[in-house]
Amino acid sequence: MPDSYAMVADILDLSDSVIQAMQHLQMRLLEGHLEDSSYLLEDLKDAVISIQNATELLMPQLGDNQIDVFTVQLQNLVENMTRNYEQRLIEKAKTDMQWQLIPLAQKWRDELERCLTAYKAS
Repeated sequence: MPDSYAMVADILDLSDSVIQAMQHLQMRLLEGHLEDSSYLLEDLKDAVISIQNATELLMPQLGDNQIDVFTVQLQNLVENMTRNYEQRLIEKAKTDMQWQLIPLAQKWRDELERCLTAYKAS
């Protein structure tokens, strides 16, 4: 169990980093920096995948939750954001980040915290 507790802490830390990365991306987009922030979007995608892989191992013990649903939605929105970057649609990227990606990521993070905190307490 100690290893899974460490994994829970790592998942929550990384999910915090995902939110911070999105907020930083949002600032960069508002400042007009699309191309030079694309590396951060790629890092963000990798972090979400890492969290998904880690939570899959714990999923049988997490009870009823929406982690998978939120993760798939988040991955879809990140892919849409990637297309915005590729097509240099900075205004759409700004709007999507503010009204879709960040709010969903916060719900996803809250759900991770709710489920993983309950798991640690059990």
